[in-house]
Amino acid sequence: MVESLDTIVNPKEQKVSLVKSEIDPTGYEWISDLIEARMFTFVRLYDNGDGVYIDDEGLYADQRFFWIHKNYPQPLVNKGLFMGTDAEGNSVPPQTSLTQFEKDVKFIGDAHDLQVMIMFNKAKISMENGYEDYRPMFFK
Repeated sequence: MVESLDTIVNPKEQKVSLVKSEIDPTGYEWISDLIEARMFTFVRLYDNGDGVYIDDEGLYADQRFFWIHKNYPQPLVNKGLFMGTDAEGNSVPPQTSLTQFEKDVKFIGDAHDLQVMIMFNKAKISMENGYEDYRPMFFK
């Protein structure tokens, strides 16, 4: 086990924070533990390969809290682990600064909050690229 300082997005608490964790270089259970997910996936947010691990079953969770990143068109749900990737796809520390990452994240609230925002801002959702892009609702 290797001790690490990792960046967690916690939309329930509406904060991005650094947490100490124990990384097992032979497996990925430590990611599941950090984001409280049985299964997870990686969402690339920056051209340099930086992104977040998120709960692959988050939309089915009993409690859902949403957030959005300026480089990703749809809201993301529940906790995320901000990491980088190398040329082989391995997890490495992110190249993007924590300050920049925090500027690029907006917290939305729970599923009800998101529904209400969509109801009152539906005209702002872009379909320009052939998919729903919610960023105009949250970023200028």
